[in-house]
Amino acid sequence: MSYRLHLLILFFFINTTIFFAQQKEYNEVNLVKVIKEVENSSGLIFNYDPALLSNYYFTGKLITDNPEKLIEKLFYDTPFDFEVTGKSVVVYLPEKKEYRICGTVLDAANLTPLMLSNIYADDQVHGTQSTENGFFDFYKPKNKNQKIHFQWIEYRAPDRRRICWKALVE
Repeated sequence: MSYRLHLLILFFFINTTIFFAQQKEYNEVNLVKVIKEVENSSGLIFNYDPALLSNYYFTGKLITDNPEKLIEKLFYDTPFDFEVTGKSVVVYLPEKKEYRICGTVLDAANLTPLMLSNIYADDQVHGTQSTENGFFDFYKPKNKNQKIHFQWIEYRAPDRRRICWKALVE
């Protein structure tokens, strides 16, 4: 009986410790500070230029049981990429690639093309508009994880009512 009780207490203690040690939530915390905390709690060693990362912040929950997913989540909303070798993580800024973004904008209700829809990326001054067939096409130099916005405005006669439609694609 005593052996089983000790085993049960030990099992509970280990699971509770692992549960609390594996997750931490952040809200707009500087990325350099988060990396230092991850290094202290996980044993990972990050190699990076602090000046490059100093203007980036992290919001979310990090769970340390899977280092690869933790690192992916940490750098998801940044232009940075990384390589993992054992416990060492090299963080770097890859060269920008040019992506072709094209498609057709359709009305969700009846699947008719929406002409003159505005399509643009987050950090882009100029975007494009869809054609009379709803088609759009533009090139965007970017590192990764770009958010694309779609906007459509229509005035309908006779009351000249304005109808707006917006969407965001990540």
